Amino acid sequence: MAGGVQAVMAELAKKDILDLGLMTVTGCTVGENIAGVRIRDHAVIRSIDDPYSATGEIAILRGNIAPTAVVKRAAVDEKMLVHKGPARVFDSEDEALDSIYKGRIKEDDVIIIRYEGPKGGPGMRRCLAHSAISVWGLIKALH
Repeated sequence: MAGGVQAVMAELAKKDILDLGLMTVTGCTVGENIAGVRIRDHAVIRSIDDPYSATGEIAILRGNIAPTAVVKRAAVDEKMLVHKGPARVFDSEDEALDSIYKGRIKEDDVIIIRYEGPKGGPGMRRCLAHSAISVWGLIKALH
């Protein structure tokens, strides 16, 4: 109802992110397919000039614990994207939460949960029950 994928593509085209001349399975070019398409509900699809995040939804982190890690940017305070200090590594979300409740995690610790993601649990688990924001607030409340 907000305009769908075509409305998102029309917004991306405003910044020359798409090659509008590419042929599609419809027999028309990308540009022809999105001609005249507009966002109908800006609460659902934001304008390219007013994005929720200018850098995207995910961040790729690198360090000495893991060669590559993926984090949902919206779930992590900006100052937490770079960290030097203690890290507590767990093999499951439940293990991490148990340590938090038992007071083993301090406010400036980083929590690493291994074996999650596309190769870990079934599918791409999101650790929703204990997101970084929730864990951060829980640790502060317990100390």
